Amino acid sequence: MNEQNAVLYKCPVCDTVVEMLEKVGLELICCGRAMAPLQAKTGQAAANGHLPVLYQAGRSLTVAVGAKSHPMVEDHRIIWIELSFGGRQLRQFLQAGQTPQATFELRPGRLDVTVRAYCNVHGLWQMAQTLHVPSLKGGAREVHLDVRKILRRRKIAAGLARSTG
Repeated sequence: MNEQNAVLYKCPVCDTVVEMLEKVGLELICCGRAMAPLQAKTGQAAANGHLPVLYQAGRSLTVAVGAKSHPMVEDHRIIWIELSFGGRQLRQFLQAGQTPQATFELRPGRLDVTVRAYCNVHGLWQMAQTLHVPSLKGGAREVHLDVRKILRRRKIAAGLARSTG
């Protein structure tokens, strides 16, 4: 299975959630009962404040849960926020009292992203969107990488000078 079809299952007794990354033909059992696959809620069905909302600033993407901040108390909170793109999955776990959001750094280019958030009361929420992430031509990251290249070259040159001297 890839990130597009990894399936979450939930125990109907204790509410344990398990992610199946690769189907192996076995039934998932917890507390003596079969675990049921979770179906993500999307679009208009998600209008009650659980749908992930994306805020992009350059290569930084912040995912907030709901247009208004979701409750973050122990018995009703967002457990995690997940971003999937290009064969990668990034998941940020949250604790009670934290702001229900996560920030991720993206690679430049056109990215088709899927965002999921899991609420311990209302279940799994999902949305998908295409993002256009700018490159950092001439930006701080490129300058930093250039400095590392220069230092690496100097180290190599110093090593060659010692071995020939």
